[in-house]
Amino acid sequence: MDESIFKTTITTKKPWGEKSQWIKKVKNRIAEFENAIQKRTKANIVEFLGKGSRGMAFLLSNGKVLKLTDDKTEAGSSAILKGKKLKNVVTFYDVFQLGELPIYGIVQEKVDVKQFTRKFDKLCEWLFGFWDSFSARKKTAELSSTDKAFELFKTMFEKNSGLKLDKQPGGEDFVKQLLNGWLELLANNIEFIDITYKNIGKTSGGVIKIFDIGYSKSPGGPIPAIKETKQFADLKLWVERIV
Repeated sequence: MDESIFKTTITTKKPWGEKSQWIKKVKNRIAEFENAIQKRTKANIVEFLGKGSRGMAFLLSNGKVLKLTDDKTEAGSSAILKGKKLKNVVTFYDVFQLGELPIYGIVQEKVDVKQFTRKFDKLCEWLFGFWDSFSARKKTAELSSTDKAFELFKTMFEKNSGLKLDKQPGGEDFVKQLLNGWLELLANNIEFIDITYKNIGKTSGGVIKIFDIGYSKSPGGPIPAIKETKQFADLKLWVERIV
């Protein structure tokens, strides 16, 4: 595994906010993270892809994406979907916890995350409001199919915005695919409303997929912990002392 990519990223990108300081204080033990991840994924970290509010993503040598996050709800929801092939949600291959540390690894399908830009913000805001209205009123059962959800959304959007849906960025196909992804998550007992262009990607075949299901609500799935070595135990002590 290329240590420099992982080490440089962890020590300079400040994942997990101020709590990342504990990583700097034990950076000579970052190799333990690398070894554990390599053993679990059977792949090397080859590229830093980006950082979000709760973690960061890396490209693995097998073409999959490894996300490290402190969002336990995202990890639990991803675990529910592990191995399931959904049309408009990425495939999650593995979910694990680094020892006893509050950090979770999510191995998932890679999609092109640069297809969607800020110009999709407004349409995503309308979708957010639509989804939230049904979730808040516990009326999601009324959305029996993607077609039904689409017709309800289109009517609501055009009535309240005074705009035509097919004239918006992405248009009807954009909305249909995202609504289908949302319903796929609901069918797996996952409530997800954090819809933004930053959480949406596209496959090489043009399929739109939700790739980040952070801040979702679900009963959660099993998250096995990578076996804690002495070094992980030492890291745990550091966390308890300074966090």
